[in-house]
Amino acid sequence: MTAEAYAHARRWLASRPFIEKGRRHRYELFAAKCLNSREDSVLDVGSGSGTLIERYNHENPITAIDLLDHTAHFVNRPNVRFVQADATRIPFPDNSFDVAFSNSVVEHLPLVLREAYAREIRRVSSRYFVQTPNRHFPIEPHYWLPLAQYTPKFVQDWLAARFNDGEEIHLLTAQELQALFPDAAIVRERFLGVAKSLIAIATTR
Repeated sequence: MTAEAYAHARRWLASRPFIEKGRRHRYELFAAKCLNSREDSVLDVGSGSGTLIERYNHENPITAIDLLDHTAHFVNRPNVRFVQADATRIPFPDNSFDVAFSNSVVEHLPLVLREAYAREIRRVSSRYFVQTPNRHFPIEPHYWLPLAQYTPKFVQDWLAARFNDGEEIHLLTAQELQALFPDAAIVRERFLGVAKSLIAIATTR
C-alpha cells in the first residue's frame, strides 16, 4: 500500500459512525468525571485542530494548546481560544485551570519528555483526564495494524518513516501511565471486552 492510499484509508476509517460514537463517549466520560459546572475552565493539552472537547462543549471556557499552529483549521467556537505552546513547558501559572484534558498525546512524546508533560499537567490543574491507547490492545491504533507495537525497532522505524512522517510512537501500559500520574485512577475504555485505551483521571487533589 502506498502512503497516499494508506492516508486515504485512515481518513475513511476516521469518518465511520463507530469512531464518532467512541469520541462522543470519551467526551461524555470526561464531562461526567471532571466537569463540575459550566464555569470550570479547561486546558486542552495537545489539542490538534480541536476535534474532541471543543467539538462537543460550547459552554465551558476552553484554552487549547498545541506545539503546532492549528489556528487556520481550528474549530471556531466562542468559548475556545487556541495558544501555540509546548505541552512540556505550559506557559501558565500553577493551578491556572480547573481541569486539564489530554487525548492521545503522551505516546507521541520522546520518552525523556514524558515526566515533564505529566508534571506540567498536574501543575496547572486541580483535576485532569489524560487518555492514551493501551499498549496491550492487539491493534496498533496509529497504523491500524495487528501487533505492530511488538515488532522490532527497525520495523517500527520503517512504519514511522513510511506512514507517520518519521514520528516514533511509544505506547504505554497501565503501569507506566500510573507512574506518570500517581494520584489518578486508571480507567479502561474497552472494545469487545479488551482494554483499548487507558485514562488517568484525577477528580480531586
